[in-house]
Amino acid sequence: VCRPFRRALLLYAELDAFEQARLLLRPLDAFHEECFILRNMADTYLELNLYSEALNAYEEVNGWLRDEGASHDQARSLWGMGSTLTALADLKEAERALRGAADKFAAAGNAPMLSGVMLEQASVLAARKDREAALETARRALKLASEKGWVVGQVYAHLRLSDLLLPNVEQAEPHLLAAQKLADRLSLPHLRFR
Repeated sequence: VCRPFRRALLLYAELDAFEQARLLLRPLDAFHEECFILRNMADTYLELNLYSEALNAYEEVNGWLRDEGASHDQARSLWGMGSTLTALADLKEAERALRGAADKFAAAGNAPMLSGVMLEQASVLAARKDREAALETARRALKLASEKGWVVGQVYAHLRLSDLLLPNVEQAEPHLLAAQKLADRLSLPHLRFR
């Protein structure tokens, strides 16, 4: 069985396991655990490109968490919602959701997550055809990840910058080489593959 098909089968099995867990948790009033499971279901839907299902799940989680003070979980939910809305080309709403996630991660001092959201914001700016703003946002994300010594964030920032700089291979190549050099230091095959 080819890898993408095997990965899809595993993701669908995850969805089934998440749904079974939700059914078990429901009578226990395990609110936070159910939110965690639903957000993970939304992440899985997004990975499977099931955008309407992902958006519905993120919106449900975000609604539950809005009044709970679970800032980190709400920020993760907003980030996923922003990524989903970007995929659906609803860029105005994507910007709003990502701005909310960025504000929450910044307030918490969570540089790795903030850097990731900034890279998603750069994607939205690129989709809006604002290449310079996209590049500036991705460069700020790279600087943040570099200052904090977060190697994985640096890899993703270099990859995003290379995507934004293409088709100019001369400008994109140094970022690809930097990403490769960093990824080679990590035991994360998916980063080396990228």
